[in-house]
Amino acid sequence: MRRNVVVFFLMLVGLLAQAATAQKLRVVTSLPDYAAIVEEVGGERVGVNYIVQGNQDAHFVKPKPSYSLMLRAADLFVTTGLDLELWAPTLIDRSGNRHIREGQPGYVRAAANIPLLEKPVGRPSRAAGDIHIYGNPHIHTSPLNGKIIARNILAGLKRIDPAHAAYYERREKDFEARLDRALFGERLVKILGGDLLSRLLRQHKLFPFLKGRQYRGKPLINYLGGWLKAALPLRGQKIIGYHKNWIYFADTFGLKIVEYIEPKPGIPPTPAHVERVIRTIRQQNVKVMLIANYFERSKPRLIEQRTGIKAVFVPLSVRGEPGVNTYFDLFDLWIRRLTAAFQREVALKEQAHARNVGTDVDAVFGLSGAHWHPCLLWHPRPQAGSYFRGPGPGPDSGSGGYSGLSVRLALRIAGCLRVFPGLHHPGRGHLCPHSHAGAENFSRSHYRHRVCHSHGCGDSHCRPCPPWSRAR
Repeated sequence: MRRNVVVFFLMLVGLLAQAATAQKLRVVTSLPDYAAIVEEVGGERVGVNYIVQGNQDAHFVKPKPSYSLMLRAADLFVTTGLDLELWAPTLIDRSGNRHIREGQPGYVRAAANIPLLEKPVGRPSRAAGDIHIYGNPHIHTSPLNGKIIARNILAGLKRIDPAHAAYYERREKDFEARLDRALFGERLVKILGGDLLSRLLRQHKLFPFLKGRQYRGKPLINYLGGWLKAALPLRGQKIIGYHKNWIYFADTFGLKIVEYIEPKPGIPPTPAHVERVIRTIRQQNVKVMLIANYFERSKPRLIEQRTGIKAVFVPLSVRGEPGVNTYFDLFDLWIRRLTAAFQREVALKEQAHARNVGTDVDAVFGLSGAHWHPCLLWHPRPQAGSYFRGPGPGPDSGSGGYSGLSVRLALRIAGCLRVFPGLHHPGRGHLCPHSHAGAENFSRSHYRHRVCHSHGCGDSHCRPCPPWSRAR
């Protein structure tokens, strides 16, 4: 008897579980980022699948039969709605599900009501590469857009399941509130509210507003928290991108993208364009490249080796890397890795400042590949007690040696003069930021100040040697 009761109870639990599963709305999204937001808004009322993987390029997806089968059973389909997922209409047609066609209740255009950036001017042409005729479609890379995407998803869920509209509204409101706190910090949101802060940030008026007003005797900027505070070291910094997929992120967090590894969107980089990128990095002193992890790495690594720039590879989407499971995780990772990359440059400068290049070999070798290095100093005579004495007669006097490491020895070990991109000339006392030459081209003129003229920059682009680089 007792056994029969147990069996009946287990069967009842199984039936209830099946009924609950059957009652869930079946949602399919093009990108995993939209799936993460659907889970935030839909909660236990939805079951979500997505087509593009987090470490996959959404531009290039083959319309597999399995994707069409997935869409055939879908109650709701969420896609960007621009010209990013050009394969999506084919999948919808093959699915035979008319309910999720564009304009139908089961179709959600994630980009609706989002102010699009990089809209083409004039008549678009394929000569400009794989341009997007409506504007840049990588909308999920700004949390400001994430809030609008959530509202669009909410509208779709309410259309197909109006009986649970209040449930979806409550969860969407909570998602926006958490996103505001993550972006601006809890204290500032309590003072001004997320809507006002978001509007000011999108209009590029937030920071002047916060610096110009006070609350309880303190500037409002003091109450800033969240991602914006963590990303303060990034504001105004120049970066290199691979493809035009970071414009919304850069616009929100104040970064300046000065060049792309692709010569045109979707066009592989040519050797000539790579040289142009390298010149830009050197001329503008760019420290970091930001690259989605689905791109090839040979060109970024080449540029990294030749300039000392730091290449930061990150997933463009949720679940593009282990541990990035939510929309919040994505921004946490982007900001953490970017700030770490820029702080690395600061640490290198501080390391150089704290050490005496003439008596510490690590001060030279520890900086190999970086963009800023201490210059080797010329002294009339070899320094007593230094680890390495110079090779004898120097370039600018009849006798003497180099303090610290022999230039030729350094080149032999480090392999390239880029280890010392700022070189010292005792007569003028300047650093030339363009002194990059291969070891095979080594000559005295490369570490004289006149190397500036050989690069065409002129004296005006040279910086005075910092105090820590002078002889002690």
